[in-house]
Amino acid sequence: MTISYSGSSRISLTDTDVDTTFALTRSSKYTVMASWNKSQMQNAIPGDSVTYSFTIENTGNIADTYTFSFSGTGMNVTFSQSEVTLDFGTNNKATVFADVSVTSILPAGENKVNCVVKSAASSSSRASLDLYVNISVIYNVSVEYSGLAEPVSSTVTYTKFTVFNSGNVADNYTVQIANPETLASMGWSAQLYDGITRQPVSQMNVSAQDSRVFMIKFTATRSNPDPEA
Repeated sequence: MTISYSGSSRISLTDTDVDTTFALTRSSKYTVMASWNKSQMQNAIPGDSVTYSFTIENTGNIADTYTFSFSGTGMNVTFSQSEVTLDFGTNNKATVFADVSVTSILPAGENKVNCVVKSAASSSSRASLDLYVNISVIYNVSVEYSGLAEPVSSTVTYTKFTVFNSGNVADNYTVQIANPETLASMGWSAQLYDGITRQPVSQMNVSAQDSRVFMIKFTATRSNPDPEA
């Protein structure tokens, strides 16, 4: 590896020999490279932790110390070492391990783990490192009742409930009244509506980690419907 030194000095030429001293400055180059093989990509479900190894290489011409960081959401990343010092020329490579913990807010499929390798000596010397983890599809749904029905206006009252897609992929849900006969015997008919458009609905697509509000319209079918329906 070639390392350059440079310096300058001003002298006056005479008819005799002139001696001068050059104070040479080392031309140091700080560069780093990080590499990872995507064939290492692993499958994970929320709550899992996977471990990857990657290589860093001091491609500059002076010894340097490197630190590691992660930027992003939905994951927690820890590194096997807080910093690594590498020589230049030879013995200029090291293997580092990254533990990636997956949370429930990540969508299904390939997710990028954005990491950066930084030089401690030169703020402009850094290398991006993109790891990937494949999140398995998880289907999950919960329903929350929003409370008692509104007061009866004429022969009609409304009540609401929320469907929350707590999985990691968009899903279609079918909603229906499960006990129409029982309601009829209590003096009510019921119909489902979209809580936003207030249009009749029987199916709804809900994005991952999102929710939709539904309304049930109760209509009295007799003069004395059971208020405990």
